[in-house]
Amino acid sequence: MKKLGFLSDVPIKGLPYEVSPFEMVAKLLEPQLQYNDTEKDLAVMVNKVEGVKKGKQQILTCSLMIERDLMTGLMAMSMGVAYPACIAAEMIVKGEITRKGVLSPATDMPCDLFMDQLKKRDIKINETIEQSN
Repeated sequence: MKKLGFLSDVPIKGLPYEVSPFEMVAKLLEPQLQYNDTEKDLAVMVNKVEGVKKGKQQILTCSLMIERDLMTGLMAMSMGVAYPACIAAEMIVKGEITRKGVLSPATDMPCDLFMDQLKKRDIKINETIEQSN
C-alpha cells in the first residue's frame, strides 16, 4: 500500500475538495476494522533465553497469551501493557518497591509478588526449561 501511495498525506489532485490517500483509506477501512461486542483480540508473546546454569546449557521459554475480556471490553494488548504498569505503581504505593529513580524491572521488581499479581488479573506466564547441547 505504501509503494502504491495509499499512505501518503499529500492531497490528491483533481478532486473538488482536499483529501489525502491516507485519509481516504482510513475512512474506508476504519469501520470494517472495529471489533464487535463478541470478538476477541489476542496478544501472544514467546521469549526464549539460552544460557548456562550450573555448568549446563539450558533454554528457558516463557510464553503468555491474553484474550480480550468481553465482560469489561478491555482489549488484550491494553491489559498486557496497563496491568504490569498498574502492578508496579501499586507496589510503590504499598512500599513493596522502595528505591527511588529509574529502576530496572529485572533487578528492582519483587518477581514473586509481581507474578502473583499478574495471576490475579488472569495473566498466566508458562515457563519451560530444556537442556541443550
